Amino acid sequence: MARAGRLAPMLSTMFQLLGGSSELTQEQRVAFARDFADYASVEKAKTGVPELGIPGWLSGDASGDLQDGSRIIPSFFTTMETLTDEELVTTRDLFRKYERMAILVEFIQKAAKDEAALGMGLLTRGPFGSDIEEMGPLMFTAIAVLRRAKPDLAEKINEIAAPVEATLEKFREAGIKVPEY
Repeated sequence: MARAGRLAPMLSTMFQLLGGSSELTQEQRVAFARDFADYASVEKAKTGVPELGIPGWLSGDASGDLQDGSRIIPSFFTTMETLTDEELVTTRDLFRKYERMAILVEFIQKAAKDEAALGMGLLTRGPFGSDIEEMGPLMFTAIAVLRRAKPDLAEKINEIAAPVEATLEKFREAGIKVPEY
């Protein structure tokens, strides 16, 4: 993306949104969504990891959701400051499920030798990934903020939690050490 001259504009738009600007044109939102989808390797979410027999988990066009997400970003810090104790307590369980998902994604990425496998490279690399423990507070807050903006987030996380935990349990039974958080 950097060689094509698309990384800097995407990051500029991200900083503009984080600064509280919601004055993006529809064209800017579309460009941001397209570039963010490329950066996040969303297409790999559709293809899965065929060499490991793992199907894709995403179908259709995610650009509408990404454009919608660009509308949430300007209110991130304001929302973060107004989170209630109850919201933080109820986010704890969702965050633990997120951690387990990130662990599983990291295992799959290592097995596939592809840090963007499953279109979830942002969980394990880049500004939101790398070390789960180090990024924990930011991701915890992001989940709490997103949950307020998208109430169905909890339902979606809960839908995938059982299969994720079952897969991690299979790793444990096979003698593979799985981090516990």
